[in-house]
Amino acid sequence: MLKKPVSVDTRHPWIFPLGRSLQACNPRWWRRRRIVEISIALLSLMQDLQAHRGLSCAVLVGQSTFDEELSAVGSKLQRSVHTFGEQYSERQAVFRGAAWDHLLAHWESLRCNWPGLDFHTNLTVHSELVLGVVSILRYMGEDNVRTLQPACVRLLGEWPTMVEHLGLLRAIGMHRLGHPHEPMELRLAALYRVHLHEARSTLASVADEFNAPALLDAAGCAVEHAAELRAGLPKGVDAPGYYAEMSNVIDAWYALMRQRLFGIC
Repeated sequence: MLKKPVSVDTRHPWIFPLGRSLQACNPRWWRRRRIVEISIALLSLMQDLQAHRGLSCAVLVGQSTFDEELSAVGSKLQRSVHTFGEQYSERQAVFRGAAWDHLLAHWESLRCNWPGLDFHTNLTVHSELVLGVVSILRYMGEDNVRTLQPACVRLLGEWPTMVEHLGLLRAIGMHRLGHPHEPMELRLAALYRVHLHEARSTLASVADEFNAPALLDAAGCAVEHAAELRAGLPKGVDAPGYYAEMSNVIDAWYALMRQRLFGIC
């Protein structure tokens, strides 16, 4: 006599923890989770470097109200930059190589010397640090393409670049707000124009990957407000308000990237 096949009642709550436990026994799953953990830590480092750039740029153009926040971000960066390699060097060779050593040395020099830099040099040196982290994030995706989901690889390769364009608009916009009645330097104006274009382009390229219309609308408005600064100082716009608007959008993108990494990887 044939036995009836055993049916599984998925309504029982213990089924789902059991499924997770079985999944956790898979070495590939563990590797994927480690990559996600490191990537999220890198995103936090990038976020703080961008904030330090924006705040230091504001202070350099006379916005002293940002002094306290800048000091807090700088102290946080000093702690995290030096513990990062120690924590993750055994898991990823990139944190034992010359690129990471260069980033550490670059940060130490910048941390001590940024108050004596002109605005453009400070912007450039900070941006080199941020792009160093962007490159490592891209490497994390490309080097683990067989382990990660394709959507995760694309996120690590494209989304941080998009957020960096927003970060640069925040920093250069602070310069404009610090010199409202002066024409923008030609090199800054050219840089501003490039990042306005790239911000619009990269936002459009990721728009079809998720359902977050409110964030897309907020990001689009922030970019257009940045564009308005090119022609002058719009009525009712001040440095704290502009910084807060751009930061809220940037922070929301970081939150979404973390959420997506956990969800798709």
